[in-house]
Amino acid sequence: MNMFPILTTERLYLREIKVTDLNRMFNILSREDVTKYYGLDALKNSSEVLDVIHYFREMYETRNGIRWGMIDNETNKLIGTCGFTAYQERNKRAEVGYELHPDYWRKGFATESFKSIIIIWI
Repeated sequence: MNMFPILTTERLYLREIKVTDLNRMFNILSREDVTKYYGLDALKNSSEVLDVIHYFREMYETRNGIRWGMIDNETNKLIGTCGFTAYQERNKRAEVGYELHPDYWRKGFATESFKSIIIIWI
């Protein structure tokens, strides 16, 4: 498989999500206000976060989707993820999604990230 694409925007560094992101991912995905519309319950422990991280990697390797970690350039902290799932190459169709820590809501980070990633995956 090709190397995971790394992207940059004005305020974000978008890269593969790694096991080293476990604590920050848990900090985000254990919040009910974040997972309410995510399609899963708030995570309860780090093994559930590991499952999500491994799922993101498997999804990329099988070309069923891709998920970037959104890193705030100012703080160098993971603030969420964004990407595509349920990719159908034949139909050029995918679902888009993201989750962000509430500290970063309503500041344009999701829009900024999607302007960058929409070009690479099509």
